Amino acid sequence: GVSARGFVDALQSAEIPVHLIEWTQGFEHQETVDTGLKGVQSLQPINLIHMNADIFHLVANGLRQNGILSPDRYNIGIWYWELAAFRHEWMPWVALLDEIWCASSFNVRAVDVVSARPVNLLRPAVVPPVAPGQFSRSHFGLNDDSLVFFYNCDLSSRIDRKNPEALAQAFRAEFGDDPRHQLVLKIGMA
Repeated sequence: GVSARGFVDALQSAEIPVHLIEWTQGFEHQETVDTGLKGVQSLQPINLIHMNADIFHLVANGLRQNGILSPDRYNIGIWYWELAAFRHEWMPWVALLDEIWCASSFNVRAVDVVSARPVNLLRPAVVPPVAPGQFSRSHFGLNDDSLVFFYNCDLSSRIDRKNPEALAQAFRAEFGDDPRHQLVLKIGMA
């Protein structure tokens, strides 16, 4: 969501018209967020479909039925994926796209191996929020001069994919009890 809102903000800042389509099918358990973003009413010649490959089918069928995902428009999928291998059952969805954007070179390699479509590296456009400034590092038990690593995941997905335990073990193996390096894990559940 943060990445999608960042893309919208970047496009609107560049005065490129954006027609927003909020997709809720398959996400009924998620709380809706009023982004405050407003778009134009008309469809545009390029679709940026910010939905990962593992659930892209939820969007693709509906968008095709509505005439939005069509050969008349240039369709770009923006996909994130955590593993080095891309699942073959998602390949029919790749054929609906003209191009795929990934946020890291790791993602690009995973998708490019199985895709006949161009796969490009495009970092997410993230707009940093204004920090309230009311809490210092010490409030969270962090040293003022340490290098802090932050990891955030949601366990409504699969914990074996997010794997915060492996991250904690790797951090401990690399830095031990060195107070100059600290790890913060934020683990949520929907």
